Amino acid sequence: MNRRMLFHAAAVLLLLAVYLFLRAGGMQTSQKVAEVLTLRAEEIDQISYTDKDGSAVHLARQDDAWVCADAQSMPLQQNFITNMLSRLSSLTAGSTIKVSREADAETYGLKDPSNVIRVHTVGADWEIQVGMRNMTTGDYYVSLGGEEIYLIDQTFVNLFATPVLTMLERETPPSPAFTDLRSLIVTDGDHKLAFSPDEDGKWMYQSGDAQLRPASASAVLTLFSNLIGVRFSEPASWEDLKKDESSPTAQDMQTGTGLAGQVWQVDLVYDRDGEETRWILRLAEGKDGTWYVCSDGSAAVYQSDESTLSGLLAAFTDDYADYTVPYMGNQRVEKIDATIFDTEYHLAKSDGQAFNKLYYQLISLTADEIGTYEIPDSKTAEDGAAAEIVYTATDGETSTVLFYEYGQGELLAVADGEASWLVNKKKVLILNE
Repeated sequence: MNRRMLFHAAAVLLLLAVYLFLRAGGMQTSQKVAEVLTLRAEEIDQISYTDKDGSAVHLARQDDAWVCADAQSMPLQQNFITNMLSRLSSLTAGSTIKVSREADAETYGLKDPSNVIRVHTVGADWEIQVGMRNMTTGDYYVSLGGEEIYLIDQTFVNLFATPVLTMLERETPPSPAFTDLRSLIVTDGDHKLAFSPDEDGKWMYQSGDAQLRPASASAVLTLFSNLIGVRFSEPASWEDLKKDESSPTAQDMQTGTGLAGQVWQVDLVYDRDGEETRWILRLAEGKDGTWYVCSDGSAAVYQSDESTLSGLLAAFTDDYADYTVPYMGNQRVEKIDATIFDTEYHLAKSDGQAFNKLYYQLISLTADEIGTYEIPDSKTAEDGAAAEIVYTATDGETSTVLFYEYGQGELLAVADGEASWLVNKKKVLILNE
């Protein structure tokens, strides 16, 4: 019992000592919520401060939007400014300390402030000095230059330490539907891949100057998804980049950021509300796995990383070939005449189910290998073919696919004179079942 009484007595004496110390120092503390600053948001036209990295930030109202005064071509996310204006419109403090000596300002870190927030309005200028942090509450001591020192929540201080790069408007690739895609071209400085649908809607691709070939729609879709799924990370520091209104070119990116390696470019053309729209993305490799990304028509350059861009960067290693044996599109085909190992078929669309069964078997026929092959000398024209498929379009145009015996258990498919598909013989035999 005596120990408990001694403990309480010591606590009371300690509190009394603190009280006497504060009183002797000439300070008075109020725990009531105090109104620090009340400004009209529409009258604020300039804000400046030092960000958390020590860089000066100068924001200015320009017409109906706010811009960075040092780089007006860089679009800002206006919600940051909206939050700043909201706080300045009604800034309150959790407590107020009355000071009577200059030494008290030094005690709270206000003789050499960690940040000075300057606000210009139509009729006046305001200066908010930020001092040290209260380690107990996490709030900061703030002064407007008078005898009062306010304890302001850290969200206010953090907001007015936001780097301007963080406030930059984040760009994202367009997001058209795959069915609206008209062409997609990827280059890396040395190589080029071009994709586009033909008149039947089937995807074709060309690697460099090679022959135009059928492309796997699913492979093209994957590349397309990787492209529109690109997300830009932190903006690159623009101190080394152009600050005017024009878009940085690939050369600007290399010169301005000292990039090493080759520059990639992706050219996307798609239909938007009936109008052909083009979007270009440029990428350049930096150091330590960093990539710089620039959307055509924008002055902003962003940083990204190899893992984020991996799907796009694998463009030249992926296989886009369509292993489906060529056929005529459903919108054009009107009739099929086929001879498959001596069994003949003569079917028109008007034959309904019988036509549909054969047609969907044919368009599902895939090769095991594709390449460039030669028809055996002893098997020329239709006479040597094991199977023949003739598609006739509604306008009378025809397309022929011939199948020749080629190696053990294989047939060589030749579509309109091009010999490129090696098909397992069993896949053709089951067409007769």
